Amino acid sequence: MKFFNNKPDIYTILCSILLIIEILHYLRVWIEPITANRISKYMSWRKFDHLIQKMAKEIKKDNKQYGMIVSVGRGGAICAGCLSSYLNSIPILVLDREYIIENGTRKAIFYESGVTINSNYSHLKNKNVLLLSQQSDPGITLKEIEKIMTNSGFTNLEKCAVLKSDKTADSDIIYCGKKYSSDKKCKKYPWEKHKGYKDIMI
Repeated sequence: MKFFNNKPDIYTILCSILLIIEILHYLRVWIEPITANRISKYMSWRKFDHLIQKMAKEIKKDNKQYGMIVSVGRGGAICAGCLSSYLNSIPILVLDREYIIENGTRKAIFYESGVTINSNYSHLKNKNVLLLSQQSDPGITLKEIEKIMTNSGFTNLEKCAVLKSDKTADSDIIYCGKKYSSDKKCKKYPWEKHKGYKDIMI
């Protein structure tokens, strides 16, 4: 069986090789595990994008319309920005917090106790708002965001997470990129291996 009628030139050979490499990359996205292993402890950018696209497709399939995505700095802001790009670039709001250990339990302390919206955009309070966590385990972040947004007059709040543990306290998460068993350690996100990100986390 001949794949080429004529002797292939170097350009055709190179294009074929590049096509094969691209196909292998996409196959890797589907089979790449999110659990950390000896080979890699970081998720690939393509795997991350695949999880975000999966959430966006589910939202569109349900014909959900959100006025805003609310997440937390720093990694959550990246997730929210990427999800927004697949949902017609809806606005994102980024809150931030620090974690403290209180009686042996990790607790999130947010810098903001409320959110003030410019009067020109006050209509957003009447729209559905999507609260996003990059990883819901144990599930304290979304609950704190929900309190802040509720205290600020937002009523139509729904939750999503890129990664969702089977033991998360966020039982009302509607959309997630991937569920995982809490007895397994997830890979870190691709941006977490960059020095600049590590510096701001110190």
